[in-house]
Amino acid sequence: MSFLILGSDPPLVDAIVSTLVADGDLVRVVDPDPSRVEAIKQRGGFVASGNPADADLVERAGQGARTAVVVEPAPLTAEVLGALVAARISRIVYVGRDANTIKLISAGTLDHVVLRRRRATLRRTGEISSIVAAVVAADDLAGTPRVVVDLSDKSALEMLLGG
Repeated sequence: MSFLILGSDPPLVDAIVSTLVADGDLVRVVDPDPSRVEAIKQRGGFVASGNPADADLVERAGQGARTAVVVEPAPLTAEVLGALVAARISRIVYVGRDANTIKLISAGTLDHVVLRRRRATLRRTGEISSIVAAVVAADDLAGTPRVVVDLSDKSALEMLLGG
């Protein structure tokens, strides 16, 4: 599979990139921090250095990707969502808690899995591992999912993970 990741939460983005690349996936990341380019490349990802709110950049970077993973605090505007549609992305996996972003994604035409998290910052390595597993499981869902999963609800997370 091919993924486009929009996000600037380094520990989480790095873990997602490492896991997807280890699974044999092609991963592209749009990251606003030029100092992050080397870290992402070392994990096997490709980088488009720039603002993830730049719809033109997102559309170019997303060409050929099947799934967009949007990690808060990456901004997801109607223009960026339109760029994902124009790039022929078929699914969005959103990791965040912004109510307006969740509404925007839910009202859109793309298949989506919203992984709603309660806190903006991750406190334990186990939280990162759980979110990465949820991202992989969300992409693996069959059909045309349009769901919101509350990551603080252990039973919802277990159901997503197949446990």
